[in-house]
Amino acid sequence: TPENTETLIEAPAGSPINVDGNGATITTNGIGTAAGSSYDYGYVGFIPAKGEDATVSDLKVVGSGFVEVGHHGQGGGNYTINKLVVENLVATLNINNGGNNIAAAFSHYGNATMTDCVMTGTTTLKDGFKPYDAAFVNGTKTTIIGGKYGVIYLANQAHVTIGEGAEIDTIDSYAITTRNLGKLTVGEGAKIGTINLYDTGSYKPALVIEDGAEVGAIIYNGVTYTAAEWMA
Repeated sequence: TPENTETLIEAPAGSPINVDGNGATITTNGIGTAAGSSYDYGYVGFIPAKGEDATVSDLKVVGSGFVEVGHHGQGGGNYTINKLVVENLVATLNINNGGNNIAAAFSHYGNATMTDCVMTGTTTLKDGFKPYDAAFVNGTKTTIIGGKYGVIYLANQAHVTIGEGAEIDTIDSYAITTRNLGKLTVGEGAKIGTINLYDTGSYKPALVIEDGAEVGAIIYNGVTYTAAEWMA
């Protein structure tokens, strides 16, 4: 795409989104220098009407930008995301989320099932912001089946279930237990390198590790635990 072009596929009111990329690659070219004043993020967005469903399959996005299914304030639908590859993206959308400076390559804004996706190698040009291959935001629910991820982020009120065949190097989770607002579940057949858990004020982290899950290390308040030690 030309520099600072938004690639947005939007549906009219009452309509879902259904996109099959047929293996195509989008090279987006955002620079992200004038936040809030111009469309310079290089968005690649698949945006159904609020509360409507979306299916996105067999597509690769590279370059510099941000990939979204749904849209902030316009989500809430059920999203099926299959074989979406976001590789070595330079993240242009740099935000403060609950006191954390993050730069995510991918986010969604509904209830998503993500199957056999690959999201790795994200970087950012903005100092002081941590790059994430995917960030799961407040009010969303996500099931990850298969695929490979580098580093992912869970906001306070995100629900994420890691399922069979999924491989994730690092998870930074701020999900909280209070009123079941947030939760990280590592299910049977998932393989996780490191889970970093963080308290949010007086709230405790919400983590469940099921039988058959493989977790290398859990780090909480400067102490490293095995999965067995944590669950005990």
